[in-house]
Amino acid sequence: MLPPELVAPARLGALALEEGLALYSRRTSHGKFGDWVMITPPLIIDAAQVDELVELLGRAITRFERELSDG
Repeated sequence: MLPPELVAPARLGALALEEGLALYSRRTSHGKFGDWVMITPPLIIDAAQVDELVELLGRAITRFERELSDG
């Protein structure tokens, strides 16, 4: 688990938004019980859109990993 002071869910959410993907990020009890992000695509999403969603999420995660390794 990442240290609470990184505010990882918010940072990942910001990076995802820069990639064109909106995430709901949440920290519970100041990170004591972990952090989470939620993806809520519409119920009518098709296979191509799922692929695009996963691609955008992957880019955001990769950028976040790079920030962590550079910092």
